[in-house]
Amino acid sequence: MKRKSIFLILLLFSLSYCFAQSEKTEAFQDPKVPFRLFETRNAWNYIMLDTITGKMWIIQYDVQGNNRGGSILSDKNLAADKQEIIGRFTLYPTANTWTFILLDQYEGTTWQVQWAFEKENRFVIPIY
Repeated sequence: MKRKSIFLILLLFSLSYCFAQSEKTEAFQDPKVPFRLFETRNAWNYIMLDTITGKMWIIQYDVQGNNRGGSILSDKNLAADKQEIIGRFTLYPTANTWTFILLDQYEGTTWQVQWAFEKENRFVIPIY
């Protein structure tokens, strides 16, 4: 009986450890800041968002140091004719690895954001 109890306890601890390891935690980010990083499903790339204007950059890091850098995803000021408010814009991931939804949290306007390594495959288009 004692062996069964020990076995069950070890099994429960092992399973809880496995489940705890599989949960991915995202770093807390204050929504009321001028810039935020959003994780992509690509291990080496993030999207940096200017939460005031909606401008975006692809930020790439590399543990070897050969491919670090940033590139423009969208340099259009989407708040050009609007009140510039910190935290106005935010990004939401979709089921598609390369696509995010950009939301103007004050007006409800949305855009499809397509990021890619190749410049010609990047775009931000309104969703009506």
